[in-house]
Amino acid sequence: MIKELCETSSINRYSTLVQMKDYLKKQDEKEVFIVGLDFHTGYIIKEGDDFYFLHSNYINRKGVMKEKVDDSKALKNSNLYMIGSLTQNSNLFKF
Repeated sequence: MIKELCETSSINRYSTLVQMKDYLKKQDEKEVFIVGLDFHTGYIIKEGDDFYFLHSNYINRKGVMKEKVDDSKALKNSNLYMIGSLTQNSNLFKF
């Protein structure tokens, strides 16, 4: 899904959450990211200095939620992070 929706140049892979967060800190506030985990997918947005993970929370069946990246059990439990910018794809939003 990430390879189809994001420009190749905006796709990155990380093996730790810390590495992915370091990457995110350098990105613009207006960007929207799609992130693939070991067994899950969601979106990351930046609001001020905080990053939020938007996803359908399968843990305890909480449904769709917005949670801080640092508080997300789904993110913390992953061993792989593939992230791409949805907003850098100039063809994505053309109709």
